[in-house]
Amino acid sequence: MAAFPGIKILTLGPVFKGIGTITKAKLIVPNSRLSGPAPKFYLKTANGNDWEEVSNGVEHTFTNSGTELYIQIVGSGCTISAQGDAGELAPGIICKVTEYS
Repeated sequence: MAAFPGIKILTLGPVFKGIGTITKAKLIVPNSRLSGPAPKFYLKTANGNDWEEVSNGVEHTFTNSGTELYIQIVGSGCTISAQGDAGELAPGIICKVTEYS
């Protein structure tokens, strides 16, 4: 079952808010869930004006920290498959805030 077939732009958020000022986060989309052309991944905080490109599975330190976290995945025909694992924000997508104050 495809959760997001043939996505071009998928934006989710806020996926975290009310925990403090978010300074670091990690976006995880397991490679086993991706098919087709590789997408680009972006995160931003509500206080940031621009999306910051991130690497899948790598902790990211924000240029502009903020109190809400948003996710954007940009692809051209990639698909993220669903398996309903625990901890997913949406099928196949996991995001962890790794530092906040």
